[in-house]
Amino acid sequence: MSQYEPAIKLRDIRRFCSPRPLDEGELAAFFVETEAARDPNCDVRNCIKSTLDDAASPRHILVYGHRGCGKSTELVRLAGELGGGWLCVKFSVLEELPLIGVHAEEVLLSITHQLIEAARREKLQSMEQDERLKKVGDWFKEVTITKDAGRDTQLELGAGAEASPGNWLLGLGNMFAKFSGEMKFRSSTQTSIVEAVRKRPADLIEQINRLIESVQAALRPLERRLLIIVEDLDKLGIADARRVFIENNNLLTGLRANIIYTIPIFTFYSPDADAMNAAFDAEYSLPMIKVSNPDGSRATKGFEVVKEIVHRRVAKTAIEEAALDLLITKTGGVLRHVFEVLQTASSMTTLREPPIQKQHIEYALGRLKTNLGLQIALPHQKIDGVDNVEQLFDKLVEYARLRTDPKKCSPTSEPIVQVLLQSCALVEYNGTRWLGVHPLVLELLKDLGKEV
Repeated sequence: MSQYEPAIKLRDIRRFCSPRPLDEGELAAFFVETEAARDPNCDVRNCIKSTLDDAASPRHILVYGHRGCGKSTELVRLAGELGGGWLCVKFSVLEELPLIGVHAEEVLLSITHQLIEAARREKLQSMEQDERLKKVGDWFKEVTITKDAGRDTQLELGAGAEASPGNWLLGLGNMFAKFSGEMKFRSSTQTSIVEAVRKRPADLIEQINRLIESVQAALRPLERRLLIIVEDLDKLGIADARRVFIENNNLLTGLRANIIYTIPIFTFYSPDADAMNAAFDAEYSLPMIKVSNPDGSRATKGFEVVKEIVHRRVAKTAIEEAALDLLITKTGGVLRHVFEVLQTASSMTTLREPPIQKQHIEYALGRLKTNLGLQIALPHQKIDGVDNVEQLFDKLVEYARLRTDPKKCSPTSEPIVQVLLQSCALVEYNGTRWLGVHPLVLELLKDLGKEV
């Protein structure tokens, strides 16, 4: 019996429904194709592969969608489909950076660290004696020299490059192993390496491109190509996303390598979205799976796709049909919410053993509705035109009243729409970019006495 058979025990339901990207074994057992239920006119993985194959020069690609829509799983699948002819350096920036206050230079430093680690894992031995890496190490040592009371002071980071004279790859690895802690916890002093490289972004790009050239030179005899996939940038707040993707996108596109960046969906509803799009080579949307039509009727194709996703992980005997129907309807195609509700329901003290019943799903949905309500809040940093929470609810009421007419639910570049997309109170569906109010948020509006 496979370890990934649909769960019949509560502990296995909780394990299989963890809202995280699938690993290789889980992917083979749980993956369900969803393109037809998202945007039947765009297969995101094939579009990306075509963009990479047709390009004579490196391509910088944006993939956007709501948090929890399945981007990570699609990118894992993409990496697997590309096969051994590619070195896919795939990582989450959250492994290296705090979520708040991210700068583009820090993203570049994370890419540098992950490239070095990937080269070491792949045992790209020709890089060990590559003089380009010595120059990279020398630059980082030089940039960490600061003035302290009139004297030159070498930050501790610089010592790492001397760890193995002649093996420049190992030296850089040791250097960035020391650096990773500072990136994650971010020193508040002006002598930090982050502050130092932020003052010299053009030089930083030059050094990373040297590293990229070294990696590509080592891959060339193996007939392999390089692809960097930077995940979880879609979790940035509005101000941080603007700083990284709009104000400093030239830093992200300055690297001479094929790179995929995940990006927050609300960034595409910015007045500057056209300028951002022009800076990158391609952008692809992964809309939510449409389980309901704007008028509230069931969208059968999407509904059945989500049902299959659940049944790949949870045995049919472990959840009642009425409970599953309620779960899919009220989570609005947001897969992360589907799994969060299943985890909450399967953890209830009143549920001793399967099947999960409608009453358990109702309780878990109520918990999720409360959480969504708390997320409808003003952002940490002031946003033009958004002064109070009541404005957010008024805009939701406006969209809720328009839900029977998808043409009127088209996106706008109002800052308030960005705030509501970030909280997932508004959800983008079906490639045509019409916006719907999350079903639980619609319930919340009614609970608050709003006429929708």
